[in-house]
Parts: sequence; C-alpha cells; structure tokens
Amino acid sequence: MFEINSRDWERHILFRNYLIQHPEVAKQYAELKLKLLEQHQGDREAYQVGKASFIEQIEQQAKLGR
Repeated sequence: MFEINSRDWERHILFRNYLIQHPEVAKQYAELKLKLLEQHQGDREAYQVGKASFIEQIEQQAKLGR
C-alpha cells in the first residue's frame, strides 16, 4: 500500500503500466515470481530481494520510454 502521489506510488504505477504495455516482460516477471516462490517458500524477504533487480531494470526502461 502506498500514499497516493508518493515516490513509491509513482514507481509502482510506472512499473504496472510498463507491464501492461509489454506483455512479454509481464510474462518474464510472472515466471520469476513463481521461481522465487519455489526457492524461498515462507521467506518473504528473500522473495522480495529476488525481485528487486528485475523491478529496478524495468523501472529504468520505463523511465527511458523503451
């Protein structure tokens, strides 16, 4: 949950919109999440850390309009 118009909210919306516009990237993200779920069952922190670099990469692409 994020406060509307906060930096985190804006990042979340940017990421979401990018996934909507790029279904192949959304599929990659879904596959990553399933893989991490299998690897880190019950360890939410490790799951979050595992997604972080993918999310950062996509946020950068979205900011650059790619």
